[in-house]
Amino acid sequence: MAAEIGGGFSVSGNAAVTTDYRFRGVSFSDEDIAIQGGLDLEHESGFYAGIWGSSLEEDDDEILLFARPGLVQPEIYKAGNFGHTEIDIYVGWSGEISSGVGLDVGVLYYIYPNARNRTPVFTPCDPLTQNCASSQGTFTGFTDFDTDYIEPYASLSYTIGPAELTTGIAYAPDQSAIGDDDNLYLYGDVGVGIPNTPITINGHLGYTNGSLSADTDDDYLDWLIGIDVAVGPMTLGVAYVDTNAPDVPGLDATIVGTLGISF
Repeated sequence: MAAEIGGGFSVSGNAAVTTDYRFRGVSFSDEDIAIQGGLDLEHESGFYAGIWGSSLEEDDDEILLFARPGLVQPEIYKAGNFGHTEIDIYVGWSGEISSGVGLDVGVLYYIYPNARNRTPVFTPCDPLTQNCASSQGTFTGFTDFDTDYIEPYASLSYTIGPAELTTGIAYAPDQSAIGDDDNLYLYGDVGVGIPNTPITINGHLGYTNGSLSADTDDDYLDWLIGIDVAVGPMTLGVAYVDTNAPDVPGLDATIVGTLGISF
């Protein structure tokens, strides 16, 4: 669906609505509906750049602060979180490096433009007098934290009959937004088109190790199996998504439905 715009460049776009925005098995929309879309600019040389965005479920946690001297009633402050929008910007190169083998390398920048990246700081209550402005202690100010981070990536794709296989790696180096630590993600994808039908069967297995782990053991697996049905520029997908992380809301097994369009 890419449109030629001259000079060897083409542009394409996509939009989707999904019942749950799952990123590496973790719900970023609090198991609610998310709206997503993106634009890609490609050159015939294989270089590309793009932007993609998704709605998020904003955290409603509130903290009561006696933030100003003489304040009798506490002010309500919403705790730091990633806001209600994610924007991903990426650049890279993709192309065939040998017969039936494709390479894709690039770097992705995760941005959370309306994140509340200030966290209140409290001094503990006096254990003798219990002289506190709130149950959490005495508010002394804010500390800032980063939410945006960079993640380089690379993948190899293979075509074997009706099957397309991809193996990839994404590595986020030490950054304050991910706890001054690094994170490694390894994954494999497979898609098998059923001949003479618009149906594709998909599978995915991923492994996370590092500061972005959804498990206290610093690593976990996520997997997916699903079916896509393409009708013209539209695709309807249904997938079963799960992880071996703790079975809590946002990490438990679920069925995700997605309706997308390419243009």
